[in-house]
Amino acid sequence: MQDVQKILWNDRLLTIAMPIGYDEENPKPFTTVFVQDGDDLFSEHIKNNPKNIMFVGLEPVERNREYTPWEADVEQAHYAGEAEQYLDLLEFELIPFLKENYHIFDEAEYLAIGGGSFGALVSLYALLTRPHIFGHYILISASMWYPNFVEFINSSNEIEYPRHVYWYVGEQEGAEYTNILRNMVPDTYEAVELLKGKLAHPESSLTFVTQPDGIHRQEYFEKYFDKAVNDLF
Repeated sequence: MQDVQKILWNDRLLTIAMPIGYDEENPKPFTTVFVQDGDDLFSEHIKNNPKNIMFVGLEPVERNREYTPWEADVEQAHYAGEAEQYLDLLEFELIPFLKENYHIFDEAEYLAIGGGSFGALVSLYALLTRPHIFGHYILISASMWYPNFVEFINSSNEIEYPRHVYWYVGEQEGAEYTNILRNMVPDTYEAVELLKGKLAHPESSLTFVTQPDGIHRQEYFEKYFDKAVNDLF
């Protein structure tokens, strides 16, 4: 099992699972996976994971604010749309902090980002708006129902870097709703096809996986996060 540290950084809790065999004095190259919503997705995975990976889980201060790309109101819920500020925090503060204190390798090939639901949405937003940072993306049940996000993918620039994406959605997600959330699955299918067209580098890859009875629940998030890690690394 990996050594796990929990620290308070910038008024938020970080959970850092160290790579197997981590040597602070002479670190060998390893991948760092940034995961939204703390260690919810990787807490079980690291118990049996032999891979040379550091997991960094970030607890949100307010996920409806930090993980949404622009301001929107959906029925009674308000989303403040401060993903740009959140990604600034990762790029200009957290990655340098980890490089200085944990000797991470900050080239894109060694950096990954992922999450479930809104945590996946902001990860995809990072790929579309600042693709120079991360080389790998884990998108578990990304909230593609979010207003105008599919259109945003369509209008985004092509991604010239070699980037690798694992994307999962359950076929029953959104089925119980009568509002915009009901479009989760068809919007995801459309978004996947659009993203394929944006990955311009010949070495880029996109793995899209579904489960016929999958719903928008934590048990599926954890299961497919584990599959994503094994597939991407």
